[in-house]
Amino acid sequence: MPGPSQLSQGVLAEQGITIRDGLFVGDDTFSPYDGEPGTSLALPVSSTQTSAINAEFIYRGSAVQPTNEITLPTTGQEAAKATAVEHHMDTIASQPTDTALQHGRKLWADMLNSKTFASDDDCHALVTNLQFPAIRDRLIADIPGVDEPVQQVLFAQTEEAPKWSRIEWAQQLLLHAYTRTSPEHAAPVLTTIGYINWWEGRGSKAHQFLQLALDTDPAYRLARLSDQMIGSGIVAGWNMNKDTAYKTRPFNMP
Repeated sequence: MPGPSQLSQGVLAEQGITIRDGLFVGDDTFSPYDGEPGTSLALPVSSTQTSAINAEFIYRGSAVQPTNEITLPTTGQEAAKATAVEHHMDTIASQPTDTALQHGRKLWADMLNSKTFASDDDCHALVTNLQFPAIRDRLIADIPGVDEPVQQVLFAQTEEAPKWSRIEWAQQLLLHAYTRTSPEHAAPVLTTIGYINWWEGRGSKAHQFLQLALDTDPAYRLARLSDQMIGSGIVAGWNMNKDTAYKTRPFNMP
């Protein structure tokens, strides 16, 4: 009688998906996906945090964490925050596209280069810029501090290693900005944070942020497409190379 792994392979094969290798991971132990008959090797998950396999997990796009549940910071006064963002949206909509893009990039660069969190008004302006897809994509590409084509940066396929401390700081700034916005404008912020987690090889956390984005706006296209990309198993290019991969360690952030 076929074992669970063989049954899983059969189901996935029907969808055109071939499994090369894998692990069964439980709350406390992990074991080979398709071990030899008669064997039941199960190793403690905690051992991966202090062994060479932890580095392998990171380089291949996974990292073991004590918990994988996302807790967003609290937010309030939605009406006032929405009004502030809408005021900035009117300003941006009245500007030529190139001018609006330049102003948005300058604002974001100043925030990334700062050693403190931005003012509420700057947070509202950042959230506003992220509402416009053409500006949003450029701002996301500006996060890693890599001077290469936008498309290559977005898909983490640059020759130059990203500046991970800058990326971590961007995530903190975006979480701070999230507390300064309302649910109707939150999807681009949460999607950008999800994208950062994908860059870092945290696929499950990226998925959670993208789902939170879709909870606020079920029609938000970038969140849906990004979640489909992650669900298909695509790993950020940086994490396929040990020299550019994200390493779980403290960074000297502002």
